[in-house]
Amino acid sequence: MKLKIIILVCSGCLLISCIRQSPQDQLSSNQLEWVLGSDGSGQPHFSKLGKDRLLLNWMQPNGDSMELVYSIVGPDLLWTQPSPIVQGDNWFVNWADLPSVVPITENIWVTHWLEYQEDYAGYDILFSITKDAGNNWSDPRLLNEDDLPAEHGFVEIFPNGNGFSMLWLDGRRYVADQASDLTMGATLRQASFSFDGERLNESILDQFVCDCCQPDVAQMNNMTYVAYRDRTENEIRDIVMLANKDHGEWSDPINLPADNWQISGCPINGPALALSEEGAGVVWFSAKNDEPQIRFAFKQHNSDLFLSNVILEEYAPWGYVDIVYDEINDQFILSWLRDGESGLQLVARSVDQLGNINQEVIIFENKLAYPLDFPKIEIVGHYLLASWTDFTSGMRIKSRAVELENLK
Repeated sequence: MKLKIIILVCSGCLLISCIRQSPQDQLSSNQLEWVLGSDGSGQPHFSKLGKDRLLLNWMQPNGDSMELVYSIVGPDLLWTQPSPIVQGDNWFVNWADLPSVVPITENIWVTHWLEYQEDYAGYDILFSITKDAGNNWSDPRLLNEDDLPAEHGFVEIFPNGNGFSMLWLDGRRYVADQASDLTMGATLRQASFSFDGERLNESILDQFVCDCCQPDVAQMNNMTYVAYRDRTENEIRDIVMLANKDHGEWSDPINLPADNWQISGCPINGPALALSEEGAGVVWFSAKNDEPQIRFAFKQHNSDLFLSNVILEEYAPWGYVDIVYDEINDQFILSWLRDGESGLQLVARSVDQLGNINQEVIIFENKLAYPLDFPKIEIVGHYLLASWTDFTSGMRIKSRAVELENLK
């Protein structure tokens, strides 16, 4: 079966070997860079592995199939050799809906990917579990169980105390509700599982959300938050959050400072979320009245009021945001894509919880006229790591390290 690679446009629509890789290039501003994937690789995704390591996964071709692989890096910035997990020739592969590998404990990890249904009318979410830190993986299991020709994707995986949970955007209403008077749209669903993968429960967290904007989940201590792009009947698609304490019930939706962005199709531009001890920092893209902005807001854990609400950039940004909390310097570091002098730039900038904007670093600039990728950032040791799909010569995963000192 021939593999189909899709660039998604959504208008209303979801023991590791120790070969150590040293930096390939010494760059200015104390930056280091690596080429990690094979030719044709893309779709990077970071997860934390314990307190001081990161796991980066991506997809790359393997003959007529695609395979999901990962590599691990620690504070020494030495990457392990990429390790394969699973491969297939019927995967739904696109630039916006990314597979993931998420450690639940040190040894129990969960991975997910998307597979076309038999007639290509829709696609499903498959997941697998390892209990020995990636050496052996369970047989694939189906996350969505509706058996309908619909889109299912944009998954977030996270620990829930007694196992793990998975959130996803589910398009079954486009099929099931065609005869109703309701506006058809995606729902935000959650299923919880034991460490063995036994399904414990499933629920709908929001009945009507933006169809293909990736949600984001962040956890610290006993708090869990999810941020996502909501949707109203009159097509206002603003960002909201849900909060969860001690793995209990989710809160009512917490509205972020409103954009009132009315748009008839999904912008494919979800929010990003990170937590500090004091609260939650959220970054998102908006383009009300065709005026693009990168926005940041901070909410304390014990209050629904936002301590800060700032516009980081106007006029030139594309969005495709990410965010991490820099514990060393007590600040959030945000990244986004914007138009530069000769193409796209990935910029990182720090901001504190009061909204004070600090130093900016340009991580890369390329010749592309528009984004084909969702770059990701994370912190390891004293470095900010960024990873993206590079199109300079073909298509390959790259990663770059920037000293946190440069972002103060």
